[in-house]
Amino acid sequence: MRYVVAYDCSNDRTRGKVARVLEHYGVRVQGSVFECDLDDRAMQAVRVDLARLRLVGKEAEVRFYRLCGLCANASGKIGGDDASSLDHTFFII
Repeated sequence: MRYVVAYDCSNDRTRGKVARVLEHYGVRVQGSVFECDLDDRAMQAVRVDLARLRLVGKEAEVRFYRLCGLCANASGKIGGDDASSLDHTFFII
């Protein structure tokens, strides 16, 4: 299943820790946005790894957006580097 994972962290150190966790599971597509192809087990592992960071209150927030296969295939981008995507076969028109 494809997930878009976005985070907002006011603390630079925390932001770096969140990014390092997500780099193990997906591809950074924007500064604080990752695309991840995760099965249920991997999704649980991401949540456990992020929980270990003990993100607190307004200091940090991580959101997960699940995309169905149809939505993932209909997604795309304009511009940027082709290496910043899990799937290079889609476009926005």
